[in-house]
Amino acid sequence: MKNIQFSRRNLLGASVAALASSAFAAKASANPAPVPQKWDEEVDVIVVGSGFAGLAAAYEAAKAGSKVIILEKMPTHGGNSIINGGEMTAVGCPQQKAANIPDSVEQWKADTFAAGLGFNYPEKIQVLADNMLNNYNWLVNEIGVKFRPIITQDGGHRYPRSVISEEGSGADIAYRQVQDPKLTDKFDTTNHRGATGELWKEAARNGVLMIQADRVQVVPWCSPYEKSMGNMWQFSQTCAAPYGIWVDVNTGKRFINELGNRKVRSDAIIALNNIGHKCISLTDVRGAKQLEKNRPGTLPKLMATKGLLEFPTLEAVAKYYGTPYDVLKGEVDQYNANVRNKIEVDSLGKTYNADCTEMKTGPWYAAELMPKIHHCMGGIVTNPQGQALDAGDLKPIPGLYAAGEACGGVHGDCRLGCNAILDCLVNGRIAGQSVAKQ
Repeated sequence: MKNIQFSRRNLLGASVAALASSAFAAKASANPAPVPQKWDEEVDVIVVGSGFAGLAAAYEAAKAGSKVIILEKMPTHGGNSIINGGEMTAVGCPQQKAANIPDSVEQWKADTFAAGLGFNYPEKIQVLADNMLNNYNWLVNEIGVKFRPIITQDGGHRYPRSVISEEGSGADIAYRQVQDPKLTDKFDTTNHRGATGELWKEAARNGVLMIQADRVQVVPWCSPYEKSMGNMWQFSQTCAAPYGIWVDVNTGKRFINELGNRKVRSDAIIALNNIGHKCISLTDVRGAKQLEKNRPGTLPKLMATKGLLEFPTLEAVAKYYGTPYDVLKGEVDQYNANVRNKIEVDSLGKTYNADCTEMKTGPWYAAELMPKIHHCMGGIVTNPQGQALDAGDLKPIPGLYAAGEACGGVHGDCRLGCNAILDCLVNGRIAGQSVAKQ
């Protein structure tokens, strides 16, 4: 690692590489600032990236007495973190207890390992498990984050366990196809335009140990009528997935567990798209009210994009999409029977919670589903202290720490939704605390 630029220039005693953005994305259109010819500032810690992990690391290092500077290549701070949905896994939080949800950290671990297909590093999952509730309390009590008094369920999670905050390198086609050849130029990305992957490339060039770079996550719930991430996921994922159904409009049938992990749902949609079929998410007015309850004011905003459509009757939905009405009605009837009979899991593996209601009342709402490239599970290998490892001898590289989406080993084959913020904050804090002790 002696050839790393910041070491050669003697800029610092320690560094934290803490990007919470994707390893692949579109080339930034803004002109880059020139590299200074002279460096005349001395600090204890340089944090690269101003996403969740970077800010958490900087906060903890500064709190411990280090002089810290944050480097951000974009004209504004935040990276992918500033365009996230504000949902975070928090087993045992007050919102979950108030809803009497029979969850546990062990169940969360089981769900995370199941989605990761065993490629998760157990010690990294344990770190998140040990710090999950502490992380929630730190955000509320020390940072001042306000979470809504509700709890939601994301795909792949057995129980609702996600809190929502109050509001206020996927497009690098050549590079991503080296990792996964099927990710062609027909796929858009949810990432911000500055997530261009330089950190991964430079880390690999300089001998940092990298793993699972081909684990590139495609999410199922985006819209073809929005660029990048958009907001339609708030309907398709947080509303129509738990309180409705996803349908192949060519056949009228459900095609997947709407609350399955992101990979299985995306793969199913892509397979149907490849034979010319369209897929939609669908619910009635009572399901839509759940969206308004969780995210007030969202429904009319989504309607304005033309991506979310409103229909007076289920028959009107079928007519618009050219869907066999009797088949579609049969699927809705079966969903209603599942809710009425209070079953826990249906034939496709979907779980039903106590707040699910039958779909009977118009208007009905539907949105087309479009998979987009979203998250990279692989990256830099770190030890429990956040130190990056050398690819040659597998030993910690002096002065180099990493956290956030720059790292691999946490999520395995497929990241469960709402686990990213937890990962970035917990490991960012650990990296910041560790680097301050040097």
